[in-house]
Formats: sequence, structure tokens, C-alpha cells
Amino acid sequence: MNGSGQAVGKAASGGIAAGPVLETARLRLRPYGWDDAPAMTAFLADFEVARWLALVPHPYGPEHARSFLEKTLGGGFPDKLGLAIEVDGRLAGGIALAGLSALPMLGYWLGPPHWGRGLMTEAVAAVLAHGFGTLGLTRVGSGIFAGNEASL
Repeated sequence: MNGSGQAVGKAASGGIAAGPVLETARLRLRPYGWDDAPAMTAFLADFEVARWLALVPHPYGPEHARSFLEKTLGGGFPDKLGLAIEVDGRLAGGIALAGLSALPMLGYWLGPPHWGRGLMTEAVAAVLAHGFGTLGLTRVGSGIFAGNEASL
């Protein structure tokens, strides 16, 4: 998305890899790529990240990142908009709307070096604007784990 909330591009691959590229003041939300595997593994292997995620195994290893990317880049999540969160040209986290054909559920994670800066608030606003504006969603659900007040 540019400053006016518009998507600025599309990726060419299938599945969630075919998602839009959204830009905000500080972020680039884009389809995942193979180059994301090392940072994804490092961040999601951190228990302080994984403990707040329902579907991420712990410990998280390179094989988990590889499996996720194989499925993602192969079009294995057709009912999901999933985007990598990029800060200063590097992977910082991920955000998704899953279950687009039913009640879409918002989920996200961010690596610890990026916590406390309002980046996820910015990413969520961009994805929700895209979901309600471009995708025509009328509602989105989400949830948090008890004790994770920062996600509120």
C-alpha cells in the first residue's frame, strides 16, 4: 500500500505467495520468499515469540521454515493472505488473514528486535485496510493468549 492505502504490486507465484505488496511509512508487507528462511527460523526459534503462537512448533528449526515456505510458495494455502513483514529490507515478522472464505482470522508475529515500536499496529492497519477495502471482507476475528497484553 502506498500512503493512500493502495496496493503497489503483486507477486507472480501461486497461493499466498501471490499476495499483494503493501507499503506503509515504515514497512513493506510482501509475499514470503526462500531468502526469509534464516530470519524466520531465528525469530520463531525464540521461545518468547513462539509461546504466543498457536500453530508454530517449538523448538522451531530450519526444517519448519522450509516446510512452511514449500507449502506457501507452492500455493498450499489458497484460503489465506499471508505476508512477510519487512523492515529496512529485512524480514521482521509475519501477518496473515486465514480462512478468507469463512470468518477470516488475523494472526501475526514479530521478531524481538522490532518489539515496542508500533510496527505491528502499522502492519495490522495495512492488512485490515486491504482486507476490508480490496478483498471486500465484512468482518475479521482474532484472539490473544492470556498475558499477551501487547497484542491487544
